[in-house]
Amino acid sequence: MKIKTTIYISCLIVLMHCGKEELLTKKLSPFNKICCLQDSIFWRSVEALEYKNGIIYISDIFNNRILCYNEKENKVISLGRAGKGPGEFVYSSCTYINNNKIYAASLKEHKLNIYSLVNLKFIKKVKIPTRFIGLSRFAIDNLEYCYTTAYKGNKPILKVNINNTHDSTTLGSYELKNEKSGQIRSERHIFIYKNNIISLPKFSSLVKKYNQNGILISELDLSEKNNHIRDLIQKNKKNRNNNIRSRKILFIDAYLSGKKLYIVSKKNMIDVINIEDDLELMKKIILDKKIVLKSICVSNNNILLAHCARSNCIYFYNLNY
Repeated sequence: MKIKTTIYISCLIVLMHCGKEELLTKKLSPFNKICCLQDSIFWRSVEALEYKNGIIYISDIFNNRILCYNEKENKVISLGRAGKGPGEFVYSSCTYINNNKIYAASLKEHKLNIYSLVNLKFIKKVKIPTRFIGLSRFAIDNLEYCYTTAYKGNKPILKVNINNTHDSTTLGSYELKNEKSGQIRSERHIFIYKNNIISLPKFSSLVKKYNQNGILISELDLSEKNNHIRDLIQKNKKNRNNNIRSRKILFIDAYLSGKKLYIVSKKNMIDVINIEDDLELMKKIILDKKIVLKSICVSNNNILLAHCARSNCIYFYNLNY
């Protein structure tokens, strides 16, 4: 009787473990893709994506414009052009949508072009006292404070008032310096959620959550459950010269939708983190092996858009599984 009971309990534990693993990993196939918007409108290189209320916003970085594509009406409106004037870009980078406005980064100018979300009219251009880096997510709150990576100072996150850039402060905490190079943690993506700040670094595997005053609330080490991230960290450590240019960036892109943070952790893999309370890894999304992810976004009706660097197409995935 004891043997039967032991076997039963062992089988139950194995089944529970298998069910947990199955929950953590989801394989998805695209239900649609687009490689151009119209016969005469192609993007050269997609830097970042946004998808709001049926409209796809594509940062066409080397064409210095934001393409606004209305799926239902099959219409395209282009915002910006090459230049340093109002509404112009020197490489159009990430965008952020809030307050009925589109905030679009001009990468080499370190400025934001601001457009009306209602009529797509240009509003103004603002100089941000930092250096934008390629595909570096920033966030704008309801009071129009911009949260982005701090280029200088002893704290990693810059908070600046768009309407008065003298009103700025730095938040967060750096990790210890590398003994050989003196390099400190450098942030790449910044998000805001319910007055909390979420930050992802370039080279560290720690995702951090701060309150609005920059006090650390929670952190999550993604290398613990991700062999690819762990391998990249080891390769970076083996770099003899510790040259920052030759080190591999861990998280190419990330996107916050509701309480879920989607992080590109491998060329065809996305980690999904619950940020509501303590940071918690919920599941992994695996796309087709042919997909080499460059940028992603998630719509308000739970549709994942993923730009593939290899095919230069945008793929659509349904997350309502």
